[in-house]
Amino acid sequence: MKQITILWFIFVIMFLSLAIFHFYNSTKRIEKINISSRPGAKSMTVKIMGSDIDQTTKDLGDNFNQHIEEINNSNKWNHIITGIGYLLASFTAFFSFYLSITKKYLLLE
Repeated sequence: MKQITILWFIFVIMFLSLAIFHFYNSTKRIEKINISSRPGAKSMTVKIMGSDIDQTTKDLGDNFNQHIEEINNSNKWNHIITGIGYLLASFTAFFSFYLSITKKYLLLE
């Protein structure tokens, strides 16, 4: 085999490996946080400058979990699109590998 054929085969393996890596990572998610209630929160309230601490903590957790969900969705689609790109690159490299083996379409020989 010629070196170009080996090079195309390496590209096929490399691009296919990267596609599998990104498709696998598209299923990974960051877990949401669970903010536990303050001990004694039901029997007494704590206010700082007129703001209820328990409600502020709950709002912070809700907002942070919403942000985590947006990041999860963004990462999922970024990995899927990147995986598709690497899969197409792998098909292109495989086609070039096939053409270099058959040699009937090569103009250099």
